[in-house]
Amino acid sequence: MPPNGHMPQLVKALAVSKPSRDYWLEEELLDAFIAGDEGVKVEKTRFPGVLLVLSERLDAHRVSSLASKIEFSFMSRLVPASRVLMGPSRGELFNVILELLEGAPRTPLRVMVTVRGYGKNISGSEEVSSHVSSLGFTVSRRASRAIAVESVDDLFIVAYGITRVCGLNCTLLYVD
Repeated sequence: MPPNGHMPQLVKALAVSKPSRDYWLEEELLDAFIAGDEGVKVEKTRFPGVLLVLSERLDAHRVSSLASKIEFSFMSRLVPASRVLMGPSRGELFNVILELLEGAPRTPLRVMVTVRGYGKNISGSEEVSSHVSSLGFTVSRRASRAIAVESVDDLFIVAYGITRVCGLNCTLLYVD
C-alpha cells in the first residue's frame, strides 16, 4: 500500500493536523488510542498534516468512542475508517457510499470530501455530492449527519456518521 507499504486493513482512521502541528497531533492520537490497542501506530503521509492511524485491534466505532473522550488541541479533523479501499474505480467508491447510506434516514447530509494526489483521478467532491443527491439525500453543509471520503493517493477512507466537535476548530466524524 502506498504511504509506507502497510496493509490497508490496518488503516483505522485519517487525521488532519492544524498547520505545522503534525508532531504534536501524533502524540495526541497515540495518547487517545493506546487504551484500545497498545500496538497502535500513527504514520505521517507524504501530504503535510495528514496522518494515518494503524491498528490490528481498533475499528471505526472504537476509534470514534476513544476520540470523543478527549479534546484535541492539534487536530482539525478525524475520520474513522468504516471502509478502506485501495485503488478503487469510481463505481466501487460509489457502491461503498451506497452501502454505507443504505437504511440511513433521508435527512440532510453533509458531504466531506478531500481527495489528494492520485486519488483525484478517481473522483472528486462534486462527483460525490452529485452521487449522494442522486440517492435521495439533500446535501447541506450544516447537517450533523455526514458521509466522508478522504484519500491518500489511491488509498480511500470512507465513513458515515455524525459530526461532533473534538476541540477548538476540530471535527470528529462519530461512527456508530
